[in-house]
Amino acid sequence: MTLDVERTRQYLRDFDFQGLFVRQLGWDRHTSAMTAEIDDVTFELTAAAQKRGLIVLVCSPVEGGAIPNHATRRKIERQIAKIYYEHILIFIDAERTAQIWLWARRDPGQPIRCSEHIYTIGVDPLSLTP
Repeated sequence: MTLDVERTRQYLRDFDFQGLFVRQLGWDRHTSAMTAEIDDVTFELTAAAQKRGLIVLVCSPVEGGAIPNHATRRKIERQIAKIYYEHILIFIDAERTAQIWLWARRDPGQPIRCSEHIYTIGVDPLSLTP
């Protein structure tokens, strides 16, 4: 399978994660939804796709529309890890101008290492810089 770079960029610009993972990358559909309660705020997460146990969840913005701060994102990640050991969390803002991708890497015998990659409108989405 050859990656169509321009189509991939368009999926990212359009915040079409199911299109990106399922149609472009060939991952499997996954339909589930869940919530994470952090500091009396309920965050809704919806599955976009899965591949061999690795699930992609998109966190919808809450009131105010901003992406949660780093500490809150990590708390959400820890709650999700109780249900889905391997996962990627994508946080989006209400205006659809920014995405933060969070992946917690779990290597046997090693502490969890989280990496975050940020995409904002106007930047090449394939850069997803840390």
